[in-house]
Amino acid sequence: MRDVSTLLIHLISTLLALVRRKYRLLFAPKRRGKPGPKGPSPELIAAICEMKRGNPSFGYQRIAQQLSLVLDVEIDKDVVRRVLAKHYRPDPGDRGLSWLTFLGHTKDSLCCRKLAQPRSRSAPTTIRYSSFIAGKPISECSKSE
Repeated sequence: MRDVSTLLIHLISTLLALVRRKYRLLFAPKRRGKPGPKGPSPELIAAICEMKRGNPSFGYQRIAQQLSLVLDVEIDKDVVRRVLAKHYRPDPGDRGLSWLTFLGHTKDSLCCRKLAQPRSRSAPTTIRYSSFIAGKPISECSKSE
């Protein structure tokens, strides 16, 4: 009787261990990679970003064609687009003048006349558009009128 009860306890504990292991394997997070192509190599990504930095006016198609010629790698313009969207950030100093800087540099060279000037007392008031006179500072324009 004692041997049967020991055997039964041992059998139940073994079955519970097998069931626990099965559920642990069944519901454990899968550590496999994603299926499908793995994307371009890190060397190709570096080459695409370096070409864009050296030639900022090149588009996706031209970068793809140049790399296909030089590296003998079949590359699509959409691959170049995805790589640049993910990995390429242009330097902040490469954008040229901002509009505020441009207007600040040219404010002294632009001059405008009065916008509204009535022609005569009897004629209706008309608005003449401002005319810009290049080369005269604003202070000189206001003195001459």
